[in-house]
Order: sequence, then structure tokens, then C-alpha cells
Amino acid sequence: MSLEDFVENCNVLLQQRRGKELSNYLSIHNFALKQVSSKWNQNLTLKGILPSGYDEFILQIIAASHFEQQIETCFTYLAEALRILCTFLREEKSWIVPVLLRLSKELRQVAEKADSLEQKEFGSKRLEETESLLKRAYSLVVNDRLPAEDSKKLASLELVNQLFRIYFKLNTVHLCRSLIRQVEGPSFPSFEQFPISHQVTFCFFAGRLRLFDDDFKATEQHLGFAFRHCPQKYWKSRRQILIYLIPARIVLGKLPSTRLIHKYQLSQYYERLVYCIRIGNVAGVEASLKQWEEFFIRRGVYFVLEHLKLITLRVFFKRIYQLLGSTRLKLPDLLCALKVAGYEMDIDELECCLANLIYQGYIKGYIAHQRHILVVSKVDPFPRLKNVVGAM
Repeated sequence: MSLEDFVENCNVLLQQRRGKELSNYLSIHNFALKQVSSKWNQNLTLKGILPSGYDEFILQIIAASHFEQQIETCFTYLAEALRILCTFLREEKSWIVPVLLRLSKELRQVAEKADSLEQKEFGSKRLEETESLLKRAYSLVVNDRLPAEDSKKLASLELVNQLFRIYFKLNTVHLCRSLIRQVEGPSFPSFEQFPISHQVTFCFFAGRLRLFDDDFKATEQHLGFAFRHCPQKYWKSRRQILIYLIPARIVLGKLPSTRLIHKYQLSQYYERLVYCIRIGNVAGVEASLKQWEEFFIRRGVYFVLEHLKLITLRVFFKRIYQLLGSTRLKLPDLLCALKVAGYEMDIDELECCLANLIYQGYIKGYIAHQRHILVVSKVDPFPRLKNVVGAM
């Protein structure tokens, strides 16, 4: 394709406000753009050929495609393209949303690649610059005052998602909280108005953040929504959601089925762990966590899974209580039972552990310290986990 034909096609799409087609056309991965970008040079101009503003905007995109293999230069041109777009974004209507979102995504991807190739001492300056540009674009669309049919607000959730990706990459996830408050606030467009793919991505990141906060019910709500609405064909995405959803559901007392963890190839990480929790095998839980420690740490769920030791001890003590049929459990007997089960601790550690279980509501009762006896309630001494965690 000739440069003239490419520009003429862009002109037609601009005049007809066909944003989706234009966004595909201006992707740096588009074959037609790759063809014409080889003809780019510093003296090239589109002034008088394309509408004012769009002439410079599209010229920057062509240049970015020309330098696609020179990542830093490619980033510079894409960043400039977004700056130019923001100068006239306020006046445009909703048709421009696909163009804005495609550019925002590709800019973030190029920024990540450029930073990954840079020496560590230079930090993450491209991602930080991208974050600044995306916040500007987000401010423009979220404050759009055009009527609903022309509003650009439908770009706002996906821009939030791009910012989430940056904050998780930069390890500044605390910055996500203000965005979540805005999305869940009364002035933000109704969540159901956004494309389901945008909803799923938002819930995935919001769920992960809630997991860091030990808010397991909110985690289950967000990640459960993401899993239910993520199409079956996106197997990798569904598996990624489960890596974070399963720990939250376990803490809530909802153990995943063997079929589910097999289907998403998570058996090596979760099958033995879940089995040991189910039977109250504390030593087995510790061994599983130790075996896959690196996997869990890299995904940020290791410290959540540490909760499982306490939950497994609760299961173990409940089984002893059911076996003995007494509300008065001698601590030396509990120590002996733990030792037989392959898990050793001294009397002080046991008292501390029981006090923690009682404090967190996993056990209803008290410790008679002088007599070394755990006295549990006659009514519901081991409450259901989902009721306990929900009240925490």
C-alpha cells in the first residue's frame, strides 16, 4: 500500500467517525501501517491532507511504527501521539474511544518493554511517564460532559485497568485504591454499561488488591465475577484468576474440587494442600507450602496461604473434639495428638495458637491456663469459616 492510499483511508475513517476501524488501522502491529511506515522520513508532513490535529497525531503513529524495533524511539513517538490526542480529546465524541484505548494499551506495552531492556539504575521512567499520560487521558474522559450517547466516559474503566497494570508492575499497588473508590463511587458510570472484558479485568485487579488487604469476602466477590464472566476459550486467563481465587475461597472454608484444579493444571500446587487442610494435617500443609514457596511468593499469595496453617489446626482440634466428645480438652492430650500427626510444638506455642484461634473467632471457648485445659462452648464451638471470616 502506498502512503497516499493509507492517508486517504485514514481521512475517510476520520470523516465517517469509524473509530473501531481507525484504531485497528493505526495499531503499530497493523500490516498496512508497517508497509507505509518504511517510507517515513523527518521531512514528511501530512498538513493540509488530514484534519488539523490528526495530521500530527497520525504522523507520530507512522514514525512509531517505523522505529518499532528501536523500542525507546518507538516509545517517544507513541507518547507524543497520546499527548497530541489529549489536546483535542475533550472536543471529540464517543467514536474516538477505540482509538484512545488502542493507543493507551500499546504505549503501556512498549513502555514495559523499553524499561525491561534498560539498566536497573534507570528505574522505570517510561512506565512512569506513561502513567502520567494515562492519568491525563483518564481525567479528560471521566469528566466528559457530553450527552450519554456521545460521552467518552466508556473509555474510563479500561484506562483504569491500564493504570492498574502499571501500578502492579511498579509495585505501587496502593495507588490502585483511589481508582477503585472512584469506580465504585456514585459519580462513575454504571459498571454494567462497560464491555464485559473491561469489567472482568477490573475485577481481577481489584480482587488481587483485596487479597493483599486480607478482605477475603470482597476478594471472592471480585475474582468470582471475573472467573464466571471470563469466556471458557481464555483458558490461561481463567487459570490466572484461579491462582488468586482459590486461596481466598479456602480461607472462607470453600475447598476447590479436584476436577477444577486438574482442569486448570493447578494440581501440583493445590491438590495435596487442599487434601491436608480437609483432614487437618498441619505438617502436610507446611510441607506443601514449603515445596511450592517460590511459586506462591512470585504470585503474591504466600502470606495469604499462611492463614491456612491456623485453619488446618482448627480442623485438627475439631476432629479431636468430635472424637473425645468433651468440651474440656487437655492441652497435653492435644500436644500428644499433634505429635502423632507429625507436627510438634511446646505448651507455650500451643496456648498461643489456641488464643489466636479464639481471638479470631475460629473457636468459641477459653483457655484455663493453670489447669492447661481448653474449654469450648457447648453451642457451635467451631463456627463455620465463612461466618468467622465475614465478621473479622
